[in-house]
Amino acid sequence: MPNTGNDLHRILQRSRSVADQADFLSIAWASGDQSRIENAVEDLLAVYDSYIGQAKTYSSYFGFDEVVKLTEPRERDQSTAQALATALIDLEVAVVLEQAARVTGEIEGQVSSMELDEAVTTLKETLKIMEDPSGTVTGMTLFAFDEITATETTKVDSGVDLPTAKAIYQKQVKTLYDTLVTETRGLLVAAFEEVSGLDADKISRGLRTVIGSTEGKIGGKLVPRLVSAIQNALKTLKGLLGSENFGDMENRINKTLAEIHKGEDALQLFLKYLYDYEGGQKNIAVWLKSDKVERTRIGEGIRALNELQQRIIQALALQKHIITNLRRLKSPAEFILKKFGGTLPLDLILAGGFLLMINITLLRGMDYADTAPLINWVDGIITISKHTLGVGEQIVK
Repeated sequence: MPNTGNDLHRILQRSRSVADQADFLSIAWASGDQSRIENAVEDLLAVYDSYIGQAKTYSSYFGFDEVVKLTEPRERDQSTAQALATALIDLEVAVVLEQAARVTGEIEGQVSSMELDEAVTTLKETLKIMEDPSGTVTGMTLFAFDEITATETTKVDSGVDLPTAKAIYQKQVKTLYDTLVTETRGLLVAAFEEVSGLDADKISRGLRTVIGSTEGKIGGKLVPRLVSAIQNALKTLKGLLGSENFGDMENRINKTLAEIHKGEDALQLFLKYLYDYEGGQKNIAVWLKSDKVERTRIGEGIRALNELQQRIIQALALQKHIITNLRRLKSPAEFILKKFGGTLPLDLILAGGFLLMINITLLRGMDYADTAPLINWVDGIITISKHTLGVGEQIVK
């Protein structure tokens, strides 16, 4: 895999150029000088075209087939985090272009440079979060999202005896399982709200649309670029899943939607089942009783669980922001379809985006719990615990 760190730096630079040029457009629009507005639009188009060319190349590095080539789980997790980060940048750039299209009249509706300024500010804040990380865990940079910087980690004093260290370890395991269930439940409900009106046929069509080709013609200058940014984001997310997971995706999503329909209690039970919430903790509790468990290994294991917790929070933060931006783009998508028509099923593409996020949320959660059937992006709770507690392949039931 190429040096994705350097490419990410270039992506951040070029997306910042998009934000800066959108600022100039806002200033030009406020002046009322049509010539300045037209020049600012052309400059914005040029910097966006430079950005998306780099972004398309970069997103190709994060396909499932590329990630599985990485031998270290930490590298795989870093790669998937970068994939989610680039998809988020694409969508925030799309929101900036949507607001630019409003002030220039390509998209009709209430016109306010304030909303364009807010979109630009949001994009710049996200770029700063990615440019100035809050810290690192082994083999991975942590972005400075509030959710990450507010995370409290468990500390074990060197003088703590073995029984106390074991109790701290077991408590940290429960915290991780609870975090997985609670936070993924929130993400799934948020995504579900955007597709709750779809029947089984539209769900199937949405998935087929986003998994297959999403090419099509659409009019305007800013609008087609807005659409291309959305398409690139979804291409990255689709590539992250890999074709191996497409076959069962519709069935997995329909099962999840059915559980969400039953209410949050049913969804929580469903997630606990997927993550083997009870069984995992039971096994770890049995392993902790072994006389062979070493105090120093427990300390190392707690540090590994702390790092896993931060990885989980980072992934969930990225996924939450992606869902938020997909939601922001629903309204302009509806307008674009009404005004331009064309051959691009933009409503199904966005619906497919929410469905992709449901699937990614499920599979990533299962990966962190070590219950995912096809994905192994990271050493999860069970793998870390086996290593820490000196357990072989056989699990005690």
